[in-house]
Amino acid sequence: MLTIDYNRIKQYALDALVLSGIRTLPVDVVRLCERHGWVCLPHTPGDPDRAADPAFRRPGADAEAKTVLRYVGDPSQPEVRWAMAREAGLLLMRDEPPGEQGVAFFVEQLLMPLPVLERCDIHTVQEIQRLCEVPTEAATAVLRNLTRYRTYKIRFGASELDEKFLEQFTG
Repeated sequence: MLTIDYNRIKQYALDALVLSGIRTLPVDVVRLCERHGWVCLPHTPGDPDRAADPAFRRPGADAEAKTVLRYVGDPSQPEVRWAMAREAGLLLMRDEPPGEQGVAFFVEQLLMPLPVLERCDIHTVQEIQRLCEVPTEAATAVLRNLTRYRTYKIRFGASELDEKFLEQFTG
């Protein structure tokens, strides 16, 4: 059974935001990818698989090879942004793969950081969607987590990592 280190995953999300210089919601996923040196390209029917792309980084590839993230659709659409953030998480955590649940948690922390949502006094799925530009299902799940976060914060206060997220977005 895979044990998930949620604080470590949360730190990966914060580090990605800091490195990318992203300080506002919605998170610009294309900018995040580009700041990490990855190339974002649209994938259309008939395009070769990304593994066949000569620019795609493979183990042992030369230093000039680039990691390519292919996406289908408009990268400003919530579902596409979610998928691109998921791929970014897989790339960032490739040395410590956290499993599907861990990757989903990474995307939630990257696109909808709970301390920031709480500071913005968010209370509905629609507010999360409007602020973060995420799919309905993701906003619904995060709203449940936000309720738990508020209860936790009342009992125990904000963590140091939560404070760092707030600094990133409000500092």
